[in-house]
Amino acid sequence: MNMTPWLEYFVDGLRSQMKEIQGKGQRLIKQDSQLQKIKKMGLNLRQEKAVKRLMIQGALSTNEYQSVASCIRRTAQRDLEDLVKKKVIKIVAKSPTDPTKHYILL
Repeated sequence: MNMTPWLEYFVDGLRSQMKEIQGKGQRLIKQDSQLQKIKKMGLNLRQEKAVKRLMIQGALSTNEYQSVASCIRRTAQRDLEDLVKKKVIKIVAKSPTDPTKHYILL
């Protein structure tokens, strides 16, 4: 009984799984490193929660920030403006009144 084809299939599957795990590990290490640098900037707890969400999600609107940080809209706007000023995030919008305006990490 020749098991070579099955073993090759099994090893290929194992190889692809190991590459995927290695990629996830590298992303987690990079995220943790970024988070440690950002924490040294003196962020409040709401801002830290938002940054963590941004690392996972990639983008965040003011409404989403309100939900994550459990705060009112004006507080969310102030916190986001502070993060932009500290160069942690940047605004992505077509105009100042763009309803699709959102924030991404720098």
